[in-house]
Amino acid sequence: MANAGFFLHIQKTRLTFGALDDDRVQRIEIHAMKWQRRLSQG
Repeated sequence: MANAGFFLHIQKTRLTFGALDDDRVQRIEIHAMKWQRRLSQG
């Protein structure tokens, strides 16, 4: 699966910022998912 590294990166981001600001991480993930959808559509 080509996106495995991408989602691993999100997990690392979550671990890094989890203690800092969980809300911010959720916004990053939502933004990333929007981009993921846009990229998969071409």
